[in-house]
Amino acid sequence: MKILFVGLIAHYTEGLKYQDNCFNKVLVEDGHEIVFLSDVQRYEDGVLTFSKKSDFIDETGARIIRVPYLFCNFIGSKFKIFQSIYKYLEEFKPDIIFCHSPQYFNVFEVIKYKKNNSNVLVYADTHTSFSNAKMDRWYFNILYRFYYKALYKSIEPYLEKYFYIGLEERDFSEKVFKADKSIMEFLPLSGEDISIELYSKYRNEIRNKFGFKSTDIILFHSGKFDKDKNTIWVLDALKKINNNNIKLLIAGYTPNDNIELIRRINSEMNVINMGWIHGNELIKYLCACDLYCQPGSPSVTLQTAICCKTPIICFKHSFYSYLYDYGSIIWIHDENELVNAIDSVMGDRKYLEELRNFAKKNSYKLDTRYLLKKALEI
Repeated sequence: MKILFVGLIAHYTEGLKYQDNCFNKVLVEDGHEIVFLSDVQRYEDGVLTFSKKSDFIDETGARIIRVPYLFCNFIGSKFKIFQSIYKYLEEFKPDIIFCHSPQYFNVFEVIKYKKNNSNVLVYADTHTSFSNAKMDRWYFNILYRFYYKALYKSIEPYLEKYFYIGLEERDFSEKVFKADKSIMEFLPLSGEDISIELYSKYRNEIRNKFGFKSTDIILFHSGKFDKDKNTIWVLDALKKINNNNIKLLIAGYTPNDNIELIRRINSEMNVINMGWIHGNELIKYLCACDLYCQPGSPSVTLQTAICCKTPIICFKHSFYSYLYDYGSIIWIHDENELVNAIDSVMGDRKYLEELRNFAKKNSYKLDTRYLLKKALEI
């Protein structure tokens, strides 16, 4: 089957474990032919940068086409107006078109193609919520309640399904875009369910690399370490607990304006700072650790950690309400609860084993192949 992803605001970046990468990898492995239309922005060591128009096959086996803005980057990136993509549609002749967040003017080219090729199935999803839509900006109503809404409502009659990644995204589309509830369906962010054999291999590889003991409790924390990430909570927790059997692995990017955090990370005895790591390495470290710590803002790494059979400590965001009953996640609200959570695992290894058992049972639930099979019925 030929599947075309229109991800013109996705900033597709090779080597990550984002939804787009996971979709491409799984679908190519299952024998489908994949073309992904992206914008010319991508992440380099955690920093969003502009690249150039390009057309290549990435490590997943998908064809990636970077489409430039029609106007200059400033205007094009605000109004999401790209050069024509219709030639790619005609050339590829997809069986399925999947529009990632259809907030770009080129949806009208997708509509035109659907009208000329009635057998093609068109899907869309949304990653937009009240949390990330910058409601306090003066242009919110112009962009979201008028422009983006008009784009979505234009393509809505041609959609088979409209997926949302969380309840906040569903509510936003219903209230702001006035989305048709009858075609909406939940499709959470996902990862790759790691086999027990691969889990053991990665775990032993990383723990042997650093010489960790069987009695050590390994914490892992990752991402772009701005203030919302609450990285300082993890560092403070280690200092308060003051136990040499706790080791913290940190992987990610620290903005230059957060000098104090950089100093703290580099000065702590039981902290190993690995800098920015790519997707395959991330999976190895998630398998190796005893607890993935996410005390701050949401990250797709949480879903990856679930697929890696890893117990988790996480801030209790409403975004994660569908995960509240996962017995492998310890939910926290503040730094004291983070300290207590780590302390409870240190003091009761049976509790950690219970978390691990739940993690093993949960890992398939957010597996990309499992979810796509239900969503797209392929």
